[in-house]
Amino acid sequence: MKQVKQMSNGSTRQVYDLGNDKILKLAVNNKGLQCNKSEVLTYLVAPAMLRKNLGYIFSYEENYQWLIMKKYTLTLPQNDTSLKKVRRLQQLFRDHGLTPRDILRKSGPNYNNLRINNKNQIVIIDYGKFINEYNQHL
Repeated sequence: MKQVKQMSNGSTRQVYDLGNDKILKLAVNNKGLQCNKSEVLTYLVAPAMLRKNLGYIFSYEENYQWLIMKKYTLTLPQNDTSLKKVRRLQQLFRDHGLTPRDILRKSGPNYNNLRINNKNQIVIIDYGKFINEYNQHL
């Protein structure tokens, strides 16, 4: 059996590297369950043109205890071009009824939650705080 490596240990979820370009997000409390549920529901309701900017979800447990997401390692450059792209992406999500939270702060993009895919597109790897019509009461 392959050993998994813990990548982060947050207050709501633990993230493990499964070693095959996949990560496991494991809820450790109710807030973690809400974040997993929000990511799953956001991924499922996002239009295809925006889904490419969300971390790809391979599978999830029906009670949202865990989900398996694609691992993205390329970091977003910290420059004005990236800021403009993140602002544009944030507006695109809003235009489609999704409220992207925790990707842009007053000081600029939240680089911890953003990566680049192999097509040089921004990918949001933590969208557990997004709001959509299905999770607005979480």
